This record gives sequence, structure tokens and C-alpha cells, in this order.
Amino acid sequence: MRTFLKQWWQILVVGSVLTSVTGVSLATFASDPLKANIALGAFLLFLIFLGWRAQRTFDQVLGKTYPRGYETLSTFVRYSTSDGNNIQYETFRHIQNKVLVRDHMEHQFLWTGSKPPKITSCLQTIGDSQPVVGTAKSKVRVNFKKPILFNEVEVVHLRMEIDDSDHTSETYVGLLVREPTKAITFKVELLHVKQKYNGAYAKVLRNDIDKNNGNPPLEIDSVKFDIVSKSFEYILANPTPGYRYSLEWERKA
Repeated sequence: MRTFLKQWWQILVVGSVLTSVTGVSLATFASDPLKANIALGAFLLFLIFLGWRAQRTFDQVLGKTYPRGYETLSTFVRYSTSDGNNIQYETFRHIQNKVLVRDHMEHQFLWTGSKPPKITSCLQTIGDSQPVVGTAKSKVRVNFKKPILFNEVEVVHLRMEIDDSDHTSETYVGLLVREPTKAITFKVELLHVKQKYNGAYAKVLRNDIDKNNGNPPLEIDSVKFDIVSKSFEYILANPTPGYRYSLEWERKA
């Protein structure tokens, strides 16, 4: 806060000096049009600088609280397969913008199968998938159809159509939580199964993203398979930031 006030005090001093040097006064405007135009131009430049500086300061202050420039209010993750071979994976993320204007965001993901997913959205347009340097992850740019302003909310949707007929993927869904969020909902639909999952449980795991040091994730809960809806479903309220949360189940023959 002290640095913030110091920066704006310096800006006000510059503005005062600028108006003094250029001689902005009613008398100047009335007696000398050339000086008046010069003074007006300098004053407009100062206003442009003031707006630019305000945006920079605004983004710096919020950037310390929201490093990614937005707050995730809640996330819904859905994994669904009707035959055990073809998967539809969807996320609905409810975000609140924390920069002045936002026209896109970046989505990172880790798919452990052998065939790349086809990514679409019913709300946004999706860029090409690219690798994240130094990791096994990939990323896509999610472009908003209309820019959102500070504190406006947006529902960000992604759908992945995936061929997993060789069954090489790992059977889990997970999410990194870096900032406070209200809730995460995991839903895994295994619509092709009959009785083999009756009585089965999935694990709810938590893994410290910064201090894991190779240790296995901690099991924090479990959820029973619902044989009627043929799904695992788990709602995690107010998850602690700094962890990766996942729902993991066994692939049964």
C-alpha cells in the first residue's frame, strides 16, 4: 500500500509540474491559441499516461492475489463413456475476471492415453493444442466471443472427445487448485457397465503440488459407485489451495 501511494504521489507531482510549465490557464486559452493547443496536447498526453499507469498499477496489485488474473468460483468435471472405449470429458468452470479486460484464458491439461483428444466448446472458440514446455501437459487457448470486464463472470466450457479403445489411459480425473474456490464436482459415468462395479468405491486423493517430493497422494475420502446412474459423483466444498485433487477408480475387465 505504501508503494502504491508513493507511485500515485509521483504521478500527481508530474501532472502539477506539467500544467505549470505549459501554462494551462484560462488567460492562456483566451490570449494565445498556439500556447493553448500545446498545453491542451500536453494535458491530453498526461491523461493518456495516467490511464496507462492506472491500469499497470491496478494489474500489479491484483496480480499478487490472483496470479492468473481470475478467480475460479466453482468447477464441474464430467467424464462419460457409453462403451468403455470412447470418452467424452467436459469441464464447466465459473470464473470471475480480475483484470481490467479479458478476451481469453489458457487451459492446461494432462491426457495419459495414446491418442490426442479433439477439443471443442459450446461457449467459446478453441485454439490449437500445444505442449507445455518442460512438462507432460498440453495447453489450449480459450477465446471468449465477447471480452469481459473487471469482476464480470464467465462460464468457460471445454469438451474433449477421446478414443481410448486401447485402454492405455489412467482411470482418474483431477484438478489443480491454486487459489480459493467454492466447490469442485467430479462426475464419472461408466454407462456401459452392468454389475461388475456394484459395491465398488473410488478414491478421492489430494496431492501437494509443491512439496510432494515423490510421496504418494493422500486418500482423503471415498465414494461408492451408484449402480442406478452408473456413476461416481463427489462434491468437494472449499478445497484447500496448493493441492491437486483427483477421483480415481479401478478399470475392471
